[in-house]
Amino acid sequence: PRFIRSIEDAGLCVAMAMADQDWDLSREDMQNTSSLKQDSSDPMYAFVHEHLLSILTPFAQHVKDLESEVRAFRKDFLEHRVEVNQCTASQRALEATTGSLKSELKEVKAQMSKSHNDVTKMIDVFSQVNGERQEKLRKALEEDISAVRSKVDPTCLWVEDAKKQLKELQEQSQAAANRLANGEAKDLQRQESC
Repeated sequence: PRFIRSIEDAGLCVAMAMADQDWDLSREDMQNTSSLKQDSSDPMYAFVHEHLLSILTPFAQHVKDLESEVRAFRKDFLEHRVEVNQCTASQRALEATTGSLKSELKEVKAQMSKSHNDVTKMIDVFSQVNGERQEKLRKALEEDISAVRSKVDPTCLWVEDAKKQLKELQEQSQAAANRLANGEAKDLQRQESC
C-alpha cells in the first residue's frame, strides 16, 4: 500500500503538470516516457504502468474538459468585462453630459433671472415715463380747457346780454304792435263815427 500511495501521488503530480501544460495524454506517450526509466518486461512495472494509465487517462480527460470550461468561462468573463467597461464608459459620458447640462441649465436660469429683472426695470421705467406723460397730457388738457373757458365765458356773457336785449326788443315790438293795433282800432272807430 505504501508503494501504491506514492505512485498515486506521483500520478497526481503528473496530472497537475499536464493540466498546466495542456498536454494530450495517450498510451503511446506514457509508454515512450516510461521506457526510459525501467524495463517494460518487469511485471510489477507493467502492472503499475497499466494501473497509472487507467487512473490518469480519465483524469487527463477530465482536466481537458475543465480546461475547456475554464476557457469558455474566461471568454464569457472577458466579454462581460468588456460590456461592463463599455457601460462604465457610457455612464461616465452620461455623467459628463449631465454635468454640462446642469451647468448650462444654471446659465439659462441666470440669464432668465437677468432678463426678468431687465424686463421688470423696463416696465417700471415705462410706467414712470407713461405716468409722467399722462400727467403732462392732463396738465395740457386742463390748460386747453381753461383757455377755451376763458374764450367761452365772454361769449356766454355776450349771449346773455344779447338774450336780454332780444327780450327787451320783443317786449318793445309787442308794445308797439299793441299800440299800433289800438291806434288802428281807434282810427276805425273814428271813421265809423264820422
